[in-house]
Amino acid sequence: MRRDITMLMEEVQPDQASFFMLTPLPGSMDHLEMTRRGEWMDSDFNQYDSFHAVQNHPNMTKEEWFNVYREAWKRFYSVENLTKVLHRASPESYWGIFKNAVWYAYATHCEEAHPMITGFWRLKGRTERRPTFPMESRLAYAWRRTKDTVVLSWRVLKLILMFEKIWRATWLTKRAAEWRESMAQAKEAQVQRQRRALAKAVAFLTYLHLRMGQSRAVWQDAWQLLKRGKLWHPRLYLDSVYGVFLSVSELLTRVWLFLMNFALET
Repeated sequence: MRRDITMLMEEVQPDQASFFMLTPLPGSMDHLEMTRRGEWMDSDFNQYDSFHAVQNHPNMTKEEWFNVYREAWKRFYSVENLTKVLHRASPESYWGIFKNAVWYAYATHCEEAHPMITGFWRLKGRTERRPTFPMESRLAYAWRRTKDTVVLSWRVLKLILMFEKIWRATWLTKRAAEWRESMAQAKEAQVQRQRRALAKAVAFLTYLHLRMGQSRAVWQDAWQLLKRGKLWHPRLYLDSVYGVFLSVSELLTRVWLFLMNFALET
């Protein structure tokens, strides 16, 4: 049975599991056949809830069988296995699985009962007892409930610390991984932007080099006209206007390159 629990957790890997003890329910064919064969069954029908040993096990005593049953619950809803379960959970299903795990673990570790018959913090009135049980005195009831409350409170505190540890090991780890991934994506996007900006800078540098050579040639041509005394030559005025245009565009290009380099450095 312990091997089956290990296989369930490591190979099947369900997000949630419930465990039951084989029970011949009164009125069923199993119960009828066992009655005809004269096999032993518990005479208290209150025990026939599939959470108690009401028949003999072929390989274990009633106590051993029940202890293995309790062990199955505690192993599945342990810190180690719940951490693995929540590590596998997607962000969309994480909190749903977490909530059910809290409920089942509370029933297992605090109430020591099946989750299907367990709520949170049972209210037990002094007068709410079966007719076959004697009524407790107020002092006996207060002492018993005080002990129950202290024990349950201590178990709940340990359960809270247990799930705080699980939460840190699963949800915070997921968020940290998401943050690292987003940072890597942002860095990659920044690198791509810098590559595009560098390509534009190379294109503009090439363009600037060509424009600088062109403006130099225009001004040299105008200077040659001035040296020959051709003050009224139409080319002199055309070269002057065109040279001013090229010089201004060259200046603006230099300013743009400076601003772009400053942005890349920051």
